[in-house]
Amino acid sequence: MISYLERNKEILIDNNENALFQYAILDLTHLAGEISKDINGLKGFKYVLYEQNRLKAETKKPLSDEDILRKDTIFYKKKVVFTGILEKFPDRDKIASVLRQYGADVNGSISKKTDIVIKGAGAGPSKMKKIAELKEQGVDIKVWNEAEFLHVLKEEGIK
Repeated sequence: MISYLERNKEILIDNNENALFQYAILDLTHLAGEISKDINGLKGFKYVLYEQNRLKAETKKPLSDEDILRKDTIFYKKKVVFTGILEKFPDRDKIASVLRQYGADVNGSISKKTDIVIKGAGAGPSKMKKIAELKEQGVDIKVWNEAEFLHVLKEEGIK
């Protein structure tokens, strides 16, 4: 309907003497153009979001051995998961990036392959349940609160 109004606005306005109707048609065609711009812009916006997510995924990959700063830390070749809110590190991506520099593979979910879980305030109940289940199965997962995590960072010389 909007494209019909855009194509036929001159005919509709010329064939009707009512000024109010004419203004309504002009408003609708203007609106049609704005909607069209928004839709086209949205396609571009979706592409930008796709690119941002792709780059974010790239930055979440573990570093290659030659890019790791030190391999002699507890985080080297360990799968690490954060849950809850860390007071000292409200932006998890930043601390995750630091741990990657020391060889950690930072993940978002708990699995049998998880080595270390860093638990902040309001830790996810489903993650805590999964940890308990895996520990019952004999999986060795270290769970540190924020204070323990900070202590480990200090011992390892990681800032």
